[in-house]
Amino acid sequence: MVRALLCQAAAFHAPADLVIMVCTSDPDGPAWSWVKWLPHAHHPVELDHAGPVRLIDPALQVLEDHLGPELTRRSGFNPQAPVEADMPHVVVVLDDAHLSGTELLVDPDGLAAVTVIDLDGRAEEVVRDVGVSLELDGDEVTLVRRDLRQRLGRADALAVPVAEALARQLAGFRLAAIGGGETDDPTASELSLPSLLGRSDAGALDLDVLWRPRPLRDRLRVPIGITPEGDVIDLDLKESAQDGMGPHGILVGATGSGKTELLRTLVLGLAATHPPDVPGPSSASSRWRVSGSPGSWGPGAGRLCRSRARCRSPGPGTAT
Repeated sequence: MVRALLCQAAAFHAPADLVIMVCTSDPDGPAWSWVKWLPHAHHPVELDHAGPVRLIDPALQVLEDHLGPELTRRSGFNPQAPVEADMPHVVVVLDDAHLSGTELLVDPDGLAAVTVIDLDGRAEEVVRDVGVSLELDGDEVTLVRRDLRQRLGRADALAVPVAEALARQLAGFRLAAIGGGETDDPTASELSLPSLLGRSDAGALDLDVLWRPRPLRDRLRVPIGITPEGDVIDLDLKESAQDGMGPHGILVGATGSGKTELLRTLVLGLAATHPPDVPGPSSASSRWRVSGSPGSWGPGAGRLCRSRARCRSPGPGTAT
């Protein structure tokens, strides 16, 4: 039910209007790892080695420290007081969270424009004074507030794969700047593989043109992104003796940093610009091997891999 609630809130509210934080003992576990894709769960300014800081952590105090003044500037909860127009609503989920008891977010008086969803029973004082409880009996949900009990109906449900699919779809979206002015940074705009190939959408790709014979210098070159100046970045998989970057490499990044997205772009870019009879990066073999979870490559990856290569999941002791 909480997954459904967060996904509905994220789908109907811009990241500038809604902040989502998840405090859980297992940020990388299947229950909550999908939240890292939501732009609402990214810090607007702070960065780490993987990009914007994800607002998912085992300790609630760490999450509070990330938001800093965004929380301390808020007054106590008052249902009669208007909320400032520039104040985003903050939704905090507590699921097997580490609390010291001194955090501002679990203060009994509550905070303006902050909703704490407590799955642990750690915020009982907040619920008793300014909140409500939702009781689930099967799929029936009942609202409890002091002496009031009100049946609300059937609770929404959302499977983890659906939540992750939605979060990935929302990952690249932001509202345009006020005034409609264009940004000077090309990397801030929405970018797709078809646009890197000079087409407006995937349906406009003409394989008769894209699969034409290429000169040696352009063979096994594939666009993977753009520079801040707007120039296309190509990855050349040819041997260094052929003025390429070499067929071997290592891709390093933390969970959620975009490794799989980059590999998707690379593999699909090669497939879109080279016919199946072109030898692969290795002159000794035309077989390309891709390691990783097959499910993370999307529903069509199996068909692509079977036509050209072999996809496999990493076995025990395999580094990815």
